[in-house]
Amino acid sequence: MYTEWTSHLPDPEDKKEFEKAVLRSRHVLERLSTILSMKEHSIQIHETGLKQFESPAWDYKQAFINGHKAIIQYIKTLIDQKETKNNDRYSRRDKPANN
Repeated sequence: MYTEWTSHLPDPEDKKEFEKAVLRSRHVLERLSTILSMKEHSIQIHETGLKQFESPAWDYKQAFINGHKAIIQYIKTLIDQKETKNNDRYSRRDKPANN
């Protein structure tokens, strides 16, 4: 689980309880992920239309769209948590690279 979920909690017991609460919320989080995917699809359809380039400020609109896409991906990444085998609080994506 990404540390963003529990970084606000200093007590290890509180962190464990919060992690359990997140895992118990799986159905709600899965629905949120579905809603975000639908929004992402809607953005992609709008983004590929030629009409958006008719505006002289199309580059600002594209930056706005890119920001939306980035935050959707970030939230979906947080939602898509799998409990690791050894119950540490990091997923493989969360661990620092050994460089």
